[in-house]
Amino acid sequence: MLRTAEAWLRERGATRVLGPFSLSINDESGLLVDGFATPPFVMMGHGRRYYPVRVEEQGYRTAKQMIAYLYDLEANVPSSVAAFMNKTRRARGVTYRSMDGRRYDQEIAEVVRIFNDAWAGNWGFVAMSQDDLRYLANNLRQLLRSGDVAFGEVEGQAVAMAVCLPNLNEAIADLGGRLLPGNWAKLLWRLKVTGLKSARLPLMGVVQRYQRSTLGAALMLGVIERVRARHHARGTRVVEFSWILEDNRPMRRLIELAGARPYKTYRIYRKDLT
Repeated sequence: MLRTAEAWLRERGATRVLGPFSLSINDESGLLVDGFATPPFVMMGHGRRYYPVRVEEQGYRTAKQMIAYLYDLEANVPSSVAAFMNKTRRARGVTYRSMDGRRYDQEIAEVVRIFNDAWAGNWGFVAMSQDDLRYLANNLRQLLRSGDVAFGEVEGQAVAMAVCLPNLNEAIADLGGRLLPGNWAKLLWRLKVTGLKSARLPLMGVVQRYQRSTLGAALMLGVIERVRARHHARGTRVVEFSWILEDNRPMRRLIELAGARPYKTYRIYRKDLT
């Protein structure tokens, strides 16, 4: 399979293979290389332990590694974080809010605007287009609730965001891959009535203007705390933060400061075709 893909790429002038991606780094990315004991969260890949070995036998080498973190909502917020947040909440003009469901399309557009600014310097970044925006909004409309999206604002301008999705993989784990004849009712009941115990935070960021500053750190912790509190109140007990580039030390320190622990590693491979 890999040789066929490589031949197809060579015919079209490609000189390097990079992946796996589906279809870009903004979607499912990487091959699981550590953390096989627990099932994947929504929109995260999984695989057999031998996959990385077989891929590397074909000449592929590590391009980047990505870390998934597990965040226990039952644990107390670290005292240092609580003290820092209490201090920064008094900063003039800084507020936090949840998504306004009545302005759904505009709010998702704000998420994309912040994402495109915040992530622009990241390795492999691909900006979300207007088509991506429409696709994202349509696909998440039935899934997102107001408290699943949080914004941090400075003087009324949204400059930070976090998006936390219910973990659909938990809801469908025993459905055998089928919604008919009656599994659709089970899925709806679990999503709308009983709720889920797990969720995934796939998007968060603060615009570049505030990155690497005390206020930027406060804004990120603030939006994380906003979605944490809302999800905990609904019965969510664990959240996966995924994914974070292994060498993105500032973001990893911030997440670990909040109390999350690394528990899975995904690898993006590369191979030169020349």
